[in-house]
Amino acid sequence: MRLSILPAANIDKISALWLSFLLAVALTLTASRYLIDTADWHLYQFLYFYAFCFGNFFLINLAILAVGGGYFRLTRNTTLPFILCSVGLLALTVYVTADTFVYQLYRTHIDIAMLQMTFLAGGQVIQFSGTMMLQIFGLLAIITVILALLTYISIKWSSLRKTAVFVSCFAVGTAAVTNLIHAYAFPINIASVLNVVNHVPLAAPLKMKKFFLKIGVLTAKQIEESAQISTPFNAGFNYPKAPLTFRPSQEKLNVIMIYVDTLRRDFINEQTAPNITAFSKNSLNFTNYISGGSYTKAGLFTLFYGLPANYWMNALSSNTQSVLVSAFQANQYDIKIFNSSGLTQPPFNQTIFSSIKDLTVRQESTPWQRDEGAASDYIQWLKTHDNSKPFFNFIFLDCIHGYSFPETAEETFFTPYWESVNHLALNNDFDPSAYISRYKNSLHYADKQIGRIITALKANHLFENSVIIVSADHGESFNEEKINLWGHGGGFTHSLVRIPLYIHWPGKMPRAYDHLASSLDMTATLLPNVLHCTTPVNDYSLGRSFWDESPRSFVYSNSYSEDAFIEENRIVIRNKYGLLDYRDRDYQPLKDQKIPAYTNKILKDLVTFSK
Repeated sequence: MRLSILPAANIDKISALWLSFLLAVALTLTASRYLIDTADWHLYQFLYFYAFCFGNFFLINLAILAVGGGYFRLTRNTTLPFILCSVGLLALTVYVTADTFVYQLYRTHIDIAMLQMTFLAGGQVIQFSGTMMLQIFGLLAIITVILALLTYISIKWSSLRKTAVFVSCFAVGTAAVTNLIHAYAFPINIASVLNVVNHVPLAAPLKMKKFFLKIGVLTAKQIEESAQISTPFNAGFNYPKAPLTFRPSQEKLNVIMIYVDTLRRDFINEQTAPNITAFSKNSLNFTNYISGGSYTKAGLFTLFYGLPANYWMNALSSNTQSVLVSAFQANQYDIKIFNSSGLTQPPFNQTIFSSIKDLTVRQESTPWQRDEGAASDYIQWLKTHDNSKPFFNFIFLDCIHGYSFPETAEETFFTPYWESVNHLALNNDFDPSAYISRYKNSLHYADKQIGRIITALKANHLFENSVIIVSADHGESFNEEKINLWGHGGGFTHSLVRIPLYIHWPGKMPRAYDHLASSLDMTATLLPNVLHCTTPVNDYSLGRSFWDESPRSFVYSNSYSEDAFIEENRIVIRNKYGLLDYRDRDYQPLKDQKIPAYTNKILKDLVTFSK
């Protein structure tokens, strides 16, 4: 293979081997940034990590170069193969570099879903500031220079044929050995191996359970004894399991759900959120309320479906609407959604609200403007609505998620604040005080819109005969635990999943509820108590009534890449391999690693609504 780069410079087969090797070394060194939460690793785990990365990257590099080489052999064209190889290797290097930043923040690797959320959601997930863009372009320039330098060295070393073959055989052998180790560890759940591979990007390791069983290396008894919790996948959806039926009633309360994206419970006070604070003092206050997920998709899915977020693909693939919305429709409620953020990424328009056609989104450029517009739209809608007809509203505000507020003297209450959020600057040593001040200013502005909404409900004489719910989809982390955990979606700390829930319920006196409650409980509360649904709760939800204060073993939650079973004093986390990690209430590792007694319940819960 000869790919012309310059008239006097060519990449031949030996140069390609050297380039694959050198770039694999560089990427493996870069992969050191994935080594977080590894304080309890042994030396062999670190060695296995670096060996797996090196072998994995070498094979990927070689595959990219082979594509260019194959095209050259077919066409004898030298320009396009070089472009293909250069773009492929550059894309790989950029991906790994970017992924190290993402992994440090969210404990998950970049995938298609995350790219869609980042680039197709109009900046509602990550907003790229000018400083951040300059740093990104600077990194791209550095990566390009390094790649060009490695290419130059590879060409210079093209005469070292035997050495190139030797290092290539070593790299291929490393990939083979590390994959065989994983293939053996996978069926019998050797956590010390599988947790290492979980840190590696673009890993598709071998799984050879049937082969090892056939040759007698493993036995069925070994595999059975090592089995832990696993989630069978089934795209069918048997939801609800029985038709919804309702008892006739003259009493039909309005239901207004005011949700604020990324709202933390512990930041609500008279300084940051005076209107929410005042509302909470005259409401039912659930102090131990857990979101079904540390990111929006899971938080809202569990709220409207009453099921763990593991059922998301079942709902999406079958285009099944949430039981909560369907129940309001069956009772002839007027349904109106007022949202500041989009409902297509994630595709809530194909799931939660699949039968609701009017899902317009405010078009203003900033989240605070969209929130203000959504609140104004709602206030205007209240003035024209026929109050003789019961209604259900869902109002979703987004300015806290975007750290957005009018940066004027009148709306700036907390200083100094971070003038431009730059996610690339976040690390374990970063001082979050200015970042938090910006969050608080955004919270204060969201609180202002909630105050406008509550005032309008009272002015239109709707407050007293309405169930009014103020809550959040999830919280936000500012690395309080000093484990370099920022934002949301990457864990299950107090700040991420223990969210506010305040409910004004006609006829119920204000009080605090301290029992463990979940967003899965919303459907199990509203359907029987507001809509007088007579269908058994377990036919449409895995939650239970908010009024049930009896002890429960756990509640479900999800992050981008993990499941959690949150107990009163312990958090049990399951990664994508089905392996368990145990944390205390402060998110510190626990020595007590007793497998939960509710394992069988989980296994049943996660298939009971599948076909």
